[in-house]
Amino acid sequence: MSIDLLAVLVLLAVFAIGTFSSVNLGVLGLVASFAVGGLVLGESTEEILSGFPADLFLLLFGITYLFSIATVNGTMNWIVSSLARFVVRGRPAVVPWLGFFVASAATSAGAAGPAVAGLVSAMGMSLAAMFDIRPMLVAVMVITGTLAGYFSPIGPIGVVSNQALRNIGFPASPITAFLAIFAFNTVLAAVIYFLFGGRSLLGSRKAVLAETTATSAAVPAGVTTAPRPGTGGSDSAGPVDPPSSGSVDTEAVPAAGKLNKAQTTTLAAIAAVAIGALGFDLDMGFLSLITAALLHLLFPRKDAMQHVSWMVIVLICGVVTYIAALERAGTITRIGESLAGVGSQFVTALLLCAAAAFLSAFASSIATITAIIPLAAPLLLSGDVSGLGMFIAILVSASLVDASPLTSTGALVVANTAENDQRRVYRGLLAWGLSMIVVAPILACLVFVLPSML
Repeated sequence: MSIDLLAVLVLLAVFAIGTFSSVNLGVLGLVASFAVGGLVLGESTEEILSGFPADLFLLLFGITYLFSIATVNGTMNWIVSSLARFVVRGRPAVVPWLGFFVASAATSAGAAGPAVAGLVSAMGMSLAAMFDIRPMLVAVMVITGTLAGYFSPIGPIGVVSNQALRNIGFPASPITAFLAIFAFNTVLAAVIYFLFGGRSLLGSRKAVLAETTATSAAVPAGVTTAPRPGTGGSDSAGPVDPPSSGSVDTEAVPAAGKLNKAQTTTLAAIAAVAIGALGFDLDMGFLSLITAALLHLLFPRKDAMQHVSWMVIVLICGVVTYIAALERAGTITRIGESLAGVGSQFVTALLLCAAAAFLSAFASSIATITAIIPLAAPLLLSGDVSGLGMFIAILVSASLVDASPLTSTGALVVANTAENDQRRVYRGLLAWGLSMIVVAPILACLVFVLPSML
């Protein structure tokens, strides 16, 4: 049995066991990393651990630590109730589109996709809890909005992608490519909206009138609310766990416009992280961690880390560590190259896009794009198909798979989902992201490549 076949079979086994058992998939991924890396590839412990994504761990831990503090001190409830009053205004149908357009605007302005997904999904999931919206709908809309602005001419991925195109001697059209991809994702978002239950939200309204309604209904990711007097612990927002040390103290949640010192400082801290990460390209993981630690020191709470998403952190880091072992073995590269080596012009275009989607699903999107474009150079420069259309199709194929929770974008969305919904959203995003390995290349080639061949 070849190393590639064995590695893929182990990967499938990890996903199967992790999906249908209570064992964290990330734990299985770490076990598989040591089994395949140590026993099959003959790697040392240091070499195996070199694939552990320390940067992703820091990002996930830092941002969930920060938002855990914002959750337990009532800041998130204040933000969500304010959004509900002044933007959503009691219209649940607006919430998913709010997530889409806020995320797309931020990435179009040059912000990093994972940072945007982390910040916007935290708000979106809280609004989803308030208005009883399916978390999966909000999750996919936020991610699609993030992807819509990915290839902005001033964004990091857009700049690198267009430079890779120029490097093979093809004239880039950054604005045209960006607008085409933005339009494609906007249409896709409309399909997603109805596919995941958006139609049921149309025309419905939910009043956000009383302070208690606004604050107690707005339950951010993984949060339980203390029972209100006389309710027996139930709440109109849905099932609620018994009060615990990690419960939000609804007594501390202010009416709209009234903030205590801890909440004012937390709001300023979140704004500082957003500005530092999105405006000055500072590392969001370190920035979030430093900010959270300072808040914890200034306003000590025993439950400050109650809602850090350890399950998601272990899951993502474990799987990525195993994928890194496959990359070191050359398995991912060989599979991608084999897809790109056969077929007619349209089939070649389709397989190149499929290779981009497959590689990007398990590796860096920007690395995949810079690797695939040189492989596609003969087709791009042949004149037999639209070179710009082929370029756009590759970008769409490589980016839509980033909805998977195995990417930092998808992982942060899962991390910001309520604890009792995390497993469902994880599975949903995994299915959606992996389905894009097949669906995205087909759609992209039909929309952007085939018309130039007719």
